[in-house]
Parts: sequence; structure tokens; C-alpha cells
Amino acid sequence: MSAFAATGGETAAALLSRFGVGGIRLADEIEPGVSLGLTLGDLAVPVVTKAGAFGDQGSLVRIVRRLRSIRQKGELA
Repeated sequence: MSAFAATGGETAAALLSRFGVGGIRLADEIEPGVSLGLTLGDLAVPVVTKAGAFGDQGSLVRIVRRLRSIRQKGELA
């Protein structure tokens, strides 16, 4: 897996815990309520978390575009 996106705080926490992630080093806010970071622990990949109540119809599309850009450039910024 080269990146990860999860919506909903409890869902994101459960999935990240299952992958052995102990924390996230925050790097950016893609849009209000949508955080980008790097996972810390057994797995080190870019991760985007989005609270369920945030975003609009295009939020997930923008998240995927950002993660693809990170994969292509090899950097979070």
C-alpha cells in the first residue's frame, strides 16, 4: 500500500490501529477537516483522515489527487 485515506474518526482509528500505526506526523491540511500526514509505527505511508461531517461532493476526489501526486513526486509537500 502506498497511501491510505479514511473517513470518520472511529473508523480511521480502528483501521490505522489494525495496521500497527501508533500515530500520525501531521504535514498539511488539504481542506478544512481533512488532514494529511505520515503514519508512525509498523507502517510508514502518507495518510489522509477526514471527519465524517467535513467536506463536500468533491472532497474525496481532491484527496485521491493529492495522494497520487505524493506517490508520483515522492514527497508530502
